[in-house]
Amino acid sequence: MFLCEVGGELMGKIFKTEISLGLLGEFVEILNGCWSDDDYFVVFSILIGLGKTNRFNLCVKFLNSTEKDLVNELFNKLFSCCAKKECEENTIDDTCVQIFTKKNIIELAKTYCVYL
Repeated sequence: MFLCEVGGELMGKIFKTEISLGLLGEFVEILNGCWSDDDYFVVFSILIGLGKTNRFNLCVKFLNSTEKDLVNELFNKLFSCCAKKECEENTIDDTCVQIFTKKNIIELAKTYCVYL
């Protein structure tokens, strides 16, 4: 999946000015449709990067109901994956452990108007 190869930091830089209307929904649809538990951290970092772009709140407000459902589903997958990872010892590096936490997922979800 190309979005995973690009990563969150670069996505944030590419769309720093703004994410054009409709594109956020397409990104969420792709990330959700191509979901793999192995890519959880990359998906998380992409959502962080996109959430830091200018006018992000406006893009979230213009998501249609289907796209909002997909955003909810994606965050539920991330939350579930985080719970699984907490049960596994020595499976993720220190950076992931420090960043990919339930608390950080919940905080990021709020920026997408998702309340877990």
